[in-house]
This record gives sequence, structure tokens and C-alpha cells, in this order.
Amino acid sequence: NHLGLWNLGITACGCKQIEALQQGTLKGMFIFGEDPVGAGSLSAEELKQTELLVVTTPFMTATAELADVIFPASIPVEVNGTYIGADRKVRQVSSVLNPAGGKNNEEIISDLAGAMSVNLADYKSGAVNDSIAAAEQAIAMAQLTPQLLMPDCTELFQPAPIQNPALRKFNDKLSREGLK
Repeated sequence: NHLGLWNLGITACGCKQIEALQQGTLKGMFIFGEDPVGAGSLSAEELKQTELLVVTTPFMTATAELADVIFPASIPVEVNGTYIGADRKVRQVSSVLNPAGGKNNEEIISDLAGAMSVNLADYKSGAVNDSIAAAEQAIAMAQLTPQLLMPDCTELFQPAPIQNPALRKFNDKLSREGLK
């Protein structure tokens, strides 16, 4: 997920790429697991300016429909790995299905990198797990204790009147019968 990539030092936001695309200086794009056209962050016309558009996604999205090449991405139940939750804890996940496309996301990226003679040894599962272990230690050292702040007024905790007339009649009947 995004936080995991950030912890690995992959911090590009894509703003420069969008500017380059809009200026016509970006010749190709590789979009992994996102749908910027469907999300409205890029238009179909902007993406059509590229000479090569590669999309990796498990679903046929508006962006994938524009792609020159589509790789079938894995869905979460098809991969082994980790993710970092909102509480900043790293959680292990295990696949329960084989990837429908035959390769999981890591294999797709690894094969593409190999075809371009790029060494991704630092980003393989083992290296990532080592990096995560170091990040977990840093997170544990800087562990903050959340505190619950209670408002001074108690108005928030007063029961609200029941607006639904049928529910109001039901509750009145329960009260009259001594059941409430």
C-alpha cells in the first residue's frame, strides 16, 4: 500500500508526471492498480497523448480501456505479503487463490524489470521484510499513546428525540406495558 511504498523510499506523488503529460513531454506511462480516468484525476484525452500506455489492473477500468498493453494484476486474496494498517502496524497476508492471470504482482514487476535489465533485489519480498522489520522497530520506539479528549459540555450525550413516528409509538407502547 501507499504507506509501505513511502517507508521503502518510493515517495513520488505523480504531480511532475501529470505536468509532463499535460505539456506533452511524457512519452509513456505505466499505471499500476489505479484508474486515474475513472477517478477523474486524468482525462482520456490526456492519456491518449502518450506513445505507450501500460496498465496493470485486475479489472477492465476506464484507464485500462485506453491502454496499449494490459497486464492482469492480482487481487489481495491472490498474493502473499504485508500491508501497513492505519494504526501503522504491519500485517502479514497469505494468498488463498492462485493469480487468475498466472503471475502475482511481484512476478509481473520482476519480469518487466528483468526484461529491461533492472535489478530489483532491494525490493524483493525478503529485502522488503527486512526493511519492514527496521521500520517496525522505529515505529515502536516512537510509539505514541492516543488520548481520548472528552468535551466539557455533556450536550453530546443527551438522547435525541425519535423522529420516526412508528418507532415513537412502538417505544410508547413498550413503556406503557412496562417493557422498557
